[in-house]
Amino acid sequence: MADPLFSAEPSAPRRPGRWWRRRLVLYPLYIAYLLGLVWLGFKIFLRIQYGVSVVAPTAAVSLEDFYYPELRKTGALDVAATDDERLDVLLLGGSVLEQVGPELQRVLETRCSRPVQVYNVARSAHTSRDSLLKWRFLKGRRFDVVVIYHGINDIRMNCVAPGLFREDYTHCAWYAGFESRRAAGTVNLPAILTQTASRAAERIGLGEPEAADLAFGSEIRTPGPFRQNLAEIVAGVREQQGVVVLCSFASFLPENYTRDAFRSHELGYGSGVYELPVEAWGLPDNVSRTLDAHNRQIRELAVAAAGPDLRFLDLAREFPADGEHFSDVCHLTADGTRFWVQMVLPAIPDCFDGAGISGRGTSE
Repeated sequence: MADPLFSAEPSAPRRPGRWWRRRLVLYPLYIAYLLGLVWLGFKIFLRIQYGVSVVAPTAAVSLEDFYYPELRKTGALDVAATDDERLDVLLLGGSVLEQVGPELQRVLETRCSRPVQVYNVARSAHTSRDSLLKWRFLKGRRFDVVVIYHGINDIRMNCVAPGLFREDYTHCAWYAGFESRRAAGTVNLPAILTQTASRAAERIGLGEPEAADLAFGSEIRTPGPFRQNLAEIVAGVREQQGVVVLCSFASFLPENYTRDAFRSHELGYGSGVYELPVEAWGLPDNVSRTLDAHNRQIRELAVAAAGPDLRFLDLAREFPADGEHFSDVCHLTADGTRFWVQMVLPAIPDCFDGAGISGRGTSE
């Protein structure tokens, strides 16, 4: 029997036409298959990130889901417009309030005289402007208690060149993008894909300021807008017959602070979920002065809006400024988190079996 490898009979020649016809059929099918996988993956991403149904006919998401998905994820958008037996508590703030939220939920469940649900929509880097925009999306929903804790993230908005600051913070790319998409009402695929695109040269980012912009923070321009943002939230909560817990912002910045000393753990700060140098918000002196200015606005607002439905806690004056409670200029250790919750508890209605506001809260 002849070895087929060395057979003298030539193999039949391929037909070029048939091969190319296969390619013309298979390649488009393969490309369509890959595009289908990408599309399905994108739809699943929209479902996980923004709550958009996988079978929705379009890839557009609402403005609130795109910018503030925490509103839907926490269930805040599902709160009813009328009162019920449950104590609904809304948290508006940045990463500190995001940090203490779980402990507040845990303690309230054991200390309140009725069922309680905490809707923690506070998020890292968010300013008072973000909380105001979130509150506008929540208009018409009745929260029994709204806790507001802001003061430090707005400081970053000062780190912009003279002449570019805007009171609605649209000199920051995050807010400029929000306003540019507000008219459409939804956000489409190109907007989602370009969310993290490079910011315009004349705009700053939402997070840590660029090194070249830090010095601009010496001109403090945020106290007015900061006050206006909080005042609109307070008025809105009052209109919905809820209670506002308004807090001044506690901090700990040692006089001998330097970035190198902080990194070397020489300043006595404790350990915590967050351990950021103060330059994440601005130069140390600018951060200290602006925090004082923001806290003055909070105290003045507490006086101007005084009433039984506003409970003011001057945490900036009453919170221990030490490494036992702080892991950096504003974030908290485990002990600091527990202390923060204990300070705020007396201001929440139906807490301590109806003890109400008794305790360390002030109403100056």
